[in-house]
Amino acid sequence: MINFWRRMRLRQQQIGHLYQMIIAQSRSVKIYQAFSIPDTVDGRYEVLVLHTWLILQRLRNSSNQQAKKISQGIFDSLITDFDLSLKEIGVGDKKLGKQVRFMVKGAYGRFHAYDQSWSHPSLFLEALTRNFFGASTPSREQIDKAYHYILDASEILKNMTDDQLVSGNFIWPMV
Repeated sequence: MINFWRRMRLRQQQIGHLYQMIIAQSRSVKIYQAFSIPDTVDGRYEVLVLHTWLILQRLRNSSNQQAKKISQGIFDSLITDFDLSLKEIGVGDKKLGKQVRFMVKGAYGRFHAYDQSWSHPSLFLEALTRNFFGASTPSREQIDKAYHYILDASEILKNMTDDQLVSGNFIWPMV
């Protein structure tokens, strides 16, 4: 029984550390500058969802059951983060649940679009332009730069062991 609680505590620590890695990269000013993403609530949402998708994609492709459990924990952390962020900007309790559901539905939509188009570069670029860049009008150079950044991040994540990933023992690619 004690081992069960130790494993649970370790998993929660791994989830927390890995989610903090996502948050730190999602808040990097360099991301917003390099890709001309507006540093707004919507822009931050898109950057956060994209980085979460990269981690979830890697964890879901693992044969390790612990990695799959951590994947669910990362998603749960994302939802909790949505809730807390909305409270911080003053969304009232009456609207909070509806707004969180709207954000989760949007994240699911983006995850699905990225998953479905990942193996087809032209379709992925369309999904990336539609979602990641949102209302902004990126140049072809910015789209290509973002795409190569995502490819680099995916490659880094793919080439590491599950233990390295869940310990947060990696560095995101340079922007």
